[in-house]
Amino acid sequence: MQKAFLVQDNQLYFQDGDNRFDYFHTDYASSLFVQFPDRHWLMTPTGLKLSNTPFKAFYLAGVPKIDREIQQALKARKSRPQAILKKDGGGFSDLTFTDDLGQLLVKRTILLLYAGEEARAWQELEADVKKYYQSSRWLPELKRDIQE
Repeated sequence: MQKAFLVQDNQLYFQDGDNRFDYFHTDYASSLFVQFPDRHWLMTPTGLKLSNTPFKAFYLAGVPKIDREIQQALKARKSRPQAILKKDGGGFSDLTFTDDLGQLLVKRTILLLYAGEEARAWQELEADVKKYYQSSRWLPELKRDIQE
């Protein structure tokens, strides 16, 4: 069971799950992003302030688990999809992940971004999309969507 209140560097933090990605290019039932990742709020006398930086090690510790899940997804794959996203409607918001691998690659990217490893996050996402999909179509738009 996860604790809602944590002490880090003699500061009190409230931890909750970030629900902004719950429907990120997938339906809720298929989403690997539900309440992901954990966010850390510094509790101050005047309120809460988002402060994930002191928890860099926490975010980086999650990366090897996702890397193992990526390898499992690759073993289960029967083909190499055209792109990380596929069109299910008219606009970019109607694009959905082609497979679970795409979600896992983005999940790792989000953890690395929360850890402050921005260059590594984007480099690994780009390299893996080029390696595991036939094209990098939709990657620039996906990156912008993650940043928003």
